Amino acid sequence: MGMSRDTFYRYKSAVEDGGVEALFERIRRKPNLANRVDQATEDAVIQSATDFPAYGQARTSNELRKLGVFVSPSGVRSIWLRHDLANFKNRLKALEAKVADASVGKDAIICLDCGKGFKTLKRHLNAEHDMSPAEYRARWQLSKDYPLVAPSYSKRRSATAKKIGLGRKPKAK
Repeated sequence: MGMSRDTFYRYKSAVEDGGVEALFERIRRKPNLANRVDQATEDAVIQSATDFPAYGQARTSNELRKLGVFVSPSGVRSIWLRHDLANFKNRLKALEAKVADASVGKDAIICLDCGKGFKTLKRHLNAEHDMSPAEYRARWQLSKDYPLVAPSYSKRRSATAKKIGLGRKPKAK
């Protein structure tokens, strides 16, 4: 079979003790959990990456140190890699997504071009910025389901429409 007697009996006793699974290679080393930092530090680094996307890893580390969060520049880079924020372009995309999420309020939708709040953006976009809703969504890389009407206004209009019977088929005679 091509193995020493010692190896054969070691395998035989392993099978008798633990079955066939005992023959599989065992990793004796405890796993190193990627030298993770605590969650508060990780959240602070992610927050800083979206607030200041132009900062590099050394500047981010120094700015966080001023705030009492101690993480090395390589630690900042490791966190950025885990959250796909490693380059400036990805950090800018994260900032744009954060701003887009913040622009949808309960009572108003904030125009990302001028910063003003409106119940509905469609008329404002046509009148002030001379663009269609599709062009606005493309410019800011917003999804097709991004709302252009404030949620509270939409609910109120929906309730009014249901109250007066819009959207229902006429009763059969």
